[in-house]
Amino acid sequence: MSEVPLMFNTEKLETTEFYQHRFKNFSTYLIVPAVMALVIALAFVLFAKREVTITTSGELTPVQKAVSVQSTTTSRIIENHLKEGRFVKKGDPLVTYHDVNNPTQLKVLETQTKQLQDQTAALDKYKTGLTSNQDTFNQDDPFGYRQALQDYLSQRRIYALGSQQVSGQQSSENSKTAKVGQLLQQSIASSNQNIAAYQALLTAIQHQSGYNDSQPYSYLYKSFIAESKDMTGSDLDKVKTSYISQIDAKMDTEKSQLESLKLQQANNEASDTSQQQLAENEQKMAALQASQLKSVADQKNQAAQSLTELNGKVAILKDQTSDVTVKAPTSGTLHIDASLQGKHYVPSGTTLAEIYPVLKHQKQIKLTLAVSPTEITSVKQGQKVRLQVSRNIPVPIILNGIVSNIDTAPTITKNGNLFMVTANVSLSKQQARSLHYGLTGKVSIITGQKTYFNFWRDRLFNQD
Repeated sequence: MSEVPLMFNTEKLETTEFYQHRFKNFSTYLIVPAVMALVIALAFVLFAKREVTITTSGELTPVQKAVSVQSTTTSRIIENHLKEGRFVKKGDPLVTYHDVNNPTQLKVLETQTKQLQDQTAALDKYKTGLTSNQDTFNQDDPFGYRQALQDYLSQRRIYALGSQQVSGQQSSENSKTAKVGQLLQQSIASSNQNIAAYQALLTAIQHQSGYNDSQPYSYLYKSFIAESKDMTGSDLDKVKTSYISQIDAKMDTEKSQLESLKLQQANNEASDTSQQQLAENEQKMAALQASQLKSVADQKNQAAQSLTELNGKVAILKDQTSDVTVKAPTSGTLHIDASLQGKHYVPSGTTLAEIYPVLKHQKQIKLTLAVSPTEITSVKQGQKVRLQVSRNIPVPIILNGIVSNIDTAPTITKNGNLFMVTANVSLSKQQARSLHYGLTGKVSIITGQKTYFNFWRDRLFNQD
């Protein structure tokens, strides 16, 4: 066999073996990569940052508040165009009520007409009673005219009695004056006696000089003696002062009465003023009657004018039907109260539906979320928020927004006191077509950034 020639250099072979022995060993294959990975991981932990977030739940709401559509009457609904999710334009008919005015307004107007007619009849009786000066009512009326007539007749009777009193003979008047003067003189004498008795009693108590039992007001002296028995010094002075004060008060009253009696006595002079008083009473009765008749005439004119207006309104209502249609106050999508579906009668003021802005046409939506009082201090306007809607959909929807408003006070909820936070979220056309008002999801409020090292350190030591 022929010998195979040597095709490689032996020196090169030795160099390769040396290289492999030196560099392709355990250290180069395992330890060095591990050290490099550890250095990279340590650098990542020390310098790489992660977001610090507050996690809560939020709900998508319209930027503009939904417009309520309310029932305007209790009449029967004859046309109902309300349907959940229906798009309506401003002015579109929503609900039509049958004959709104006739059953209600007509009844009210007829009641008012009857009341005015009864008032006019009562005024006629009142006027007849004023002119004849007698009670022309058989029973009390709801307008108070019988009572007013009786008050008028009573006042007139007072004037008549006054006229009768002054129409007597002057001699009789003089006799009455004399009798009154005699009575006044007796009263003045009695009052003087009482003052003298009080003065004597006052002196007796001051000096403890005794007081006759037959004298007036001896009971006060007896009471003083009994109360001051065995008393001396300041105790006795106190009792004296008390009784002296009582007697002074009674004496002052008696003196005031005496002055009044003297004034009456001075004014009790016989003078013939009967004719003047009779004329004055006649004038008073005539003025009273004229005033009452004018009041009746004014009230009758006002009632007649109101009655004419009401009769015109009643005639118009009887000649027309008044079906009323409630129209959409703005354009948008309807949200219906399901409990009112199919009902033909609903109370006035009931909210029938709400009109929301069409979401697919919106470039923004409002995100409303609740934050606990312990976390609200970390939330600031302008911070970023992230909403993740993932329930019952194949691909989660992520929405990003900015905090726009923070309530200054908490709202009481079944979960305790929570601060309501609002964020504005921008929407793409695809997102606007996929979303619905009222969707809820997990919300993260990004309050800042920390390195991973600081994050785990704070987590380990329970620091915020």
